[in-house]
Amino acid sequence: MLGYKNVRQNSLQDVLGMSSKQALSNKIRSGFITADELIKICDYLDLEIVIRDKGKNKDVIKLDTDDITDVD
Repeated sequence: MLGYKNVRQNSLQDVLGMSSKQALSNKIRSGFITADELIKICDYLDLEIVIRDKGKNKDVIKLDTDDITDVD
């Protein structure tokens, strides 16, 4: 997603509330990102997360920042 939007990884530090570049790097490298974090990243990149019924070609669920469960 970052490459698609031509955005550098370190710009996500503030979006995800990471304390350092190293913490962000460790998070990305681990491959473990929560749904809330993915929503935040997509919102920052002006992208949507959609669950689509392929048979009906219809969006069933759209996730956005209103669906984030953690409160900062």
